[in-house]
Amino acid sequence: MDQTNFVILAIGNLGTSGDISLKSMLSLKPKRICYLADQKGESWLIETLNRNKANSKILCQHKVNKTYYKQLKINQNLQSRYFGQEDFIRITPLKWLVINQSLVKHSKEKFIVFSDLDVLWLKPPKINNSKKIQIQDDSWKLTKKQHYCTGIMVWPNSASSKKITKQIYTFQRNLIIQGNLIPDEPAFNGFINQYNTTNLITPLNKDSFIIGHRAMALLRKEKGVLDAATAYHANYFVGNYQKEIVLKTVLSRRNNENYWILGCIIIYLFKVKNRITILTVKFSKGRNGKRK
Repeated sequence: MDQTNFVILAIGNLGTSGDISLKSMLSLKPKRICYLADQKGESWLIETLNRNKANSKILCQHKVNKTYYKQLKINQNLQSRYFGQEDFIRITPLKWLVINQSLVKHSKEKFIVFSDLDVLWLKPPKINNSKKIQIQDDSWKLTKKQHYCTGIMVWPNSASSKKITKQIYTFQRNLIIQGNLIPDEPAFNGFINQYNTTNLITPLNKDSFIIGHRAMALLRKEKGVLDAATAYHANYFVGNYQKEIVLKTVLSRRNNENYWILGCIIIYLFKVKNRITILTVKFSKGRNGKRK
């Protein structure tokens, strides 16, 4: 793990779920954590490191020219950004820039590991020395189409990686400027399909890098899932509170504590609530004469 260079994008105050994620990252004793942050994210990051008594020297700050903020119409003085809102989406293309900068600045590193701050790291990642970009697999069994989740990504330090991160940034930026407020994940999948670059990508092992909707399988230890897991990404849970509960529950299960049983019940209720919300939104759109 001493060769791992983590990369993160700190947008606003990431709350308790972000604290848990960052602490799990620090527990792996990475070589460094490269980051790009807004004003609020910077404060949150420093406070979290201090609270966990971590050496701030592990941080490697990256900055982008103000031109990028102007292009994306990002409000740099905004104190809070929430997932799914316009202010949050507008800043997500910066993910590609901080990855690019990390690859350029740390050219001797073989790869970098990008992590969203709702990912719980359970053990040091064993990364294959692949020349391909390795990304979390979020494909469904019912479809043959590959879908990638940009919450966990391993980028080899290559000319190809540096080129494609710039291209994806431009692709997503242009869509946003044109009025299509598209986040980083659909932008990435749209780019690789439109420009036929899928041959440059390979999925990370599903049982090592667990996607959010597999929370119950992970907690029930189905087929040794928990033992095999390297990281769990709580991307299917909405908001800091839901993410906090699921991350704490996974930790409790791994540590053989009793909290995980109650956590499972709460997580089930979350899933029911989220489904009802989705159905309500679809029904509301249908009533208003819009596409269901």
